[in-house]
Amino acid sequence: MPRQPKPWPRRNPDGTLRGYYVTIDGKQHNLGKKQQEAFRKYHRLIAKYEELGDNPEVRKIVFRFLEWSEANHADGTHRFYKLYCESFLQSLRSELRIADLKPDHVTRWADRRHPPKASNNNTRLNAMRAVVRPFGYAVKQHIIGANPVAGMEKPHPTRRDTYIDAKQYQEILGAIRKGDGAGFRDFVEVLRHTGCRPEEARKITAKEFDRENHRWELPAKFTAKVKEARSIPLDDRAYELCCKWADRNTSGPIFRNRNGDPWKKKSLVDRCRRLRERLKFYFTPYTLRHSFITDALEQGVDPITVAKMVGHRNLDMINRVYSHIEQRSEHMQKSANRATRHLQSGLG
Repeated sequence: MPRQPKPWPRRNPDGTLRGYYVTIDGKQHNLGKKQQEAFRKYHRLIAKYEELGDNPEVRKIVFRFLEWSEANHADGTHRFYKLYCESFLQSLRSELRIADLKPDHVTRWADRRHPPKASNNNTRLNAMRAVVRPFGYAVKQHIIGANPVAGMEKPHPTRRDTYIDAKQYQEILGAIRKGDGAGFRDFVEVLRHTGCRPEEARKITAKEFDRENHRWELPAKFTAKVKEARSIPLDDRAYELCCKWADRNTSGPIFRNRNGDPWKKKSLVDRCRRLRERLKFYFTPYTLRHSFITDALEQGVDPITVAKMVGHRNLDMINRVYSHIEQRSEHMQKSANRATRHLQSGLG
């Protein structure tokens, strides 16, 4: 069996570290100057080139998955997996093999990173899903025969009351201070009037804005969630705001903050967090999407059309997650009356 290549430090003539390198199949790879990051890159490379065998080390499976994820996922999705998977690997013995991996390894890691009593169930659940994903990938690729952590106990997702009514929506707009700039208020309005994903609104450019037909035309893979090309219709207010910002920014994302920079996810999260401190109810950018869908259903737009408008390929997500109609007792009572109106006509 050939000897496995090992990383080695290369130094400048004055003795300072130039970087860590490894030679694989006659090719030198620069791993960088930071030792910890260099060895992570090294293990990823080894996982890519090395035959894994019947009982591979856990870290090699994870790095093989991350290599695939980097090539096939959107940047944000890959960073999500990388963050949690590398943290999980640091909690394990480096030589731990698949046959010895237990659900308890994942549970104890999650307990330390996101303690059950101190963390949101959804955060903990997403972290656990991230570190389990590489092993499902390995099964599908026939690298391993079975997923050793499949079916493990996970926390139940926490569903928030994510409907914002008309009064609350006006409170949100009123709570946005002048110092936040018109850009933030306009961005909030566009989310509420289109039901689009926040990432879509952050990335939309004048190129995707079809003025003539009052809609956005998103190409396939426009964002991590947009797998196929789709259209987002614009009501009058959304169209007005798009025209305003597209005229200002003819290249790059049209919606900008007060500094003229495109919106980033973190800055929006921070703005909403500060805004919640001035409000008495929960609010995030995605809340506006949920509310758009609920209102559309209540106003009689058929579920198939709603799913098409917001980019769902079937009705499952509409029925299971986004529809908060059942929380609207007045609407449900009116719907019941409409459903039985024909029975009332024969009563004397």
